[in-house]
This record gives sequence, C-alpha cells and structure tokens, in this order.
Amino acid sequence: MLLDPRGLSVLSVKSRISFPGEYLVFKIVELSSLIDKEEKERISVTSETSTPSEEGLRGVEVLIQSHSTEPLPGGVLAVLLFSIAEEATPGDVVIKNAARVVIGGSQQEGLAQSKDGTITILEEIPYFACFFYMH
Repeated sequence: MLLDPRGLSVLSVKSRISFPGEYLVFKIVELSSLIDKEEKERISVTSETSTPSEEGLRGVEVLIQSHSTEPLPGGVLAVLLFSIAEEATPGDVVIKNAARVVIGGSQQEGLAQSKDGTITILEEIPYFACFFYMH
C-alpha cells in the first residue's frame, strides 16, 4: 500500500520481498484490482526471483512503475500470490519487505518505510459450500 503524507510524486516502488522457502513458493504478482482502468494503462508491475539464501529464505524483487510523468496512485498497488507447501505447519509466516522509491522531478531514489506481511497457515483447509445448492 502506497501512502504519501508529504505529497511527493512517487514514480516507482521497488520492493525486496523475502520469505521462508520451505513453506512458500512465489507464483505471480499482479496490479491490484483497486487501481482504476485508466491508471493501469500507464503502470506496470514486474518481478524477478532470486535463488534461496543459506538461511533458506527465498526472495522476489517487485518493481511497480509509472510510465508517464503522473505519479503512482495511493493505496494497494499490487497483489502477490504464493502457494503453500503441503508439509507446512500451522502458524504465521512472516513476509519481509524492504522498499525503495523514486521521486518524480528529481528522479531521486530513497528508502521508503515498508511493513512486513504475514500469511497464516491454518491447521485444516476450509471448505465452502452453497447452502441453496445442497437442498
């Protein structure tokens, strides 16, 4: 989620995401469905995975950028999809996030305050059923 309380024109966000490789596998990153259609035409999102570290962490670098002089909109910009290994134990898995931004005009790159995420692995897989279909 991009929040800019100082009113700066953020042209791109580069996030380095790291996560435990024994539990999660990165699948894909997509622009958020919350972004307007017109804005999606000028914004792109790409990802590049890295080899696992000695600590067993996997990584993916996500780049979200505006292809015009218009800054990125605020709010949720992208969604990352992971698959969970069958042998994963129930509990919370922390997804580390380190972000950098490029500010418009000056093209200065700087650190951004970023928050880590969490994926909660449930003990049992929830099942959904339609009440009306079952009668």
